[in-house]
Amino acid sequence: MKILLRYILRKFLGIAGIVILLWMLIPVFFSGSFHIGTLTGVIISVLMIIYGFFGGFINMGLKLMRQSKAGKLILTLIIALVAAILGLALACIVCIETGPGRTDYKNATVIILGCDVDKDGVGSILKSRLDLAIGYLSENPDSVCIVSGGQGADEPESEAAVMYEYLVDAGISPGRIYMEDRSTDTKENLEYSKEIIDEYNLNDEVVVVTSNYHVYRALQTAKESGLDAQALSCRTPIWLWPAAYIREMYGILELWFID
Repeated sequence: MKILLRYILRKFLGIAGIVILLWMLIPVFFSGSFHIGTLTGVIISVLMIIYGFFGGFINMGLKLMRQSKAGKLILTLIIALVAAILGLALACIVCIETGPGRTDYKNATVIILGCDVDKDGVGSILKSRLDLAIGYLSENPDSVCIVSGGQGADEPESEAAVMYEYLVDAGISPGRIYMEDRSTDTKENLEYSKEIIDEYNLNDEVVVVTSNYHVYRALQTAKESGLDAQALSCRTPIWLWPAAYIREMYGILELWFID
């Protein structure tokens, strides 16, 4: 009975790996988006598939390894590493899911954080952020906004320029929009936006507009940049969820251990 149960669980793991692999590749096929989150997800899903369908042979190899001291040591190190990775991943998920994505600031300075753009302009994630910002700007006529994002190597123009055009087309007055087009990451987004706030003496109450998975890191980085910030967050399309969340975990770990 135990052997049958293990067999069923392995096959379930293999099928789950196939589903996750397809889920990870959807953004690649539809938007050309491939990054470290996608790569990590692909690796994890491939490992799940391999163990799910070849787990019997792998278990035999592990039994042989346990018969030697060196093999036991290697297995212990692998288990410790996997446990540490899972622990960090869980901590990151808790932070992502508990980040407050709402604000009570009125007529604040809005900072819209950029996201990848392509030849077609605004992608689904960036569009969600911009539409959310438009709603806030419409409800708070005395507020202004900073569109923040530089130009990546594979982008036709800066993220800030694309966002500026989108907002103007939506009816937001150009006089309410400031452009920050030098930044390459979240830290620079907020540091350079702080420079604009100081230079033009804008309202120092800030509303950062970003995606729900990004709120925790955005607010922590804003605090380190000296900003009095709250956040407005938009939902992430389900087909982008796994790759985006895994990528964000790397960003949080960088915030904790490097920045």
